[in-house]
Amino acid sequence: MEEQGERADRSHAKAIVGVVLVVFLVGVFVGYYIWGYRKQQHPDYKDMLRQTISYISTLEEKNEKMTATIGTLENDVSSLKKQLAAPEGDQQARISERLAALEKENADLQALKAQQEALELENQQLRQRVQTLVEQVNASGQTGKAAPQQGSGGMPPGSSGY
Repeated sequence: MEEQGERADRSHAKAIVGVVLVVFLVGVFVGYYIWGYRKQQHPDYKDMLRQTISYISTLEEKNEKMTATIGTLENDVSSLKKQLAAPEGDQQARISERLAALEKENADLQALKAQQEALELENQQLRQRVQTLVEQVNASGQTGKAAPQQGSGGMPPGSSGY
């Protein structure tokens, strides 16, 4: 009877040792995943910020050029409309053709202006994203820990969606 009690104690001790060993191994693998494997996959925030700043600068330059071009074309259209009001024979046909061409170009530029306004909105969103990333980089530098990554709209960090 004592022999069965000792066997039961041994098998019970083996079971406890086995469970402790499994829990220890799972802890080691989870620890490696959290502090080892995932650390190697962090994106380069500084490079991403440089690219975003470059993109924003390009958008601002294009916006300035488009605004200047639209202003010039609107002035041309208004002057041609004034000339069209007091035409002289053959000149009327040329002015009408020029007016039609300028109105078409104006319509095209208005469409580009609408597109530019959409790009400006995207520019503002990117600026906000850059600010968030800068704050995350600064926060991770101050605390010594990785800052939580926030994707916009369910997208992984580092992708702008465009």
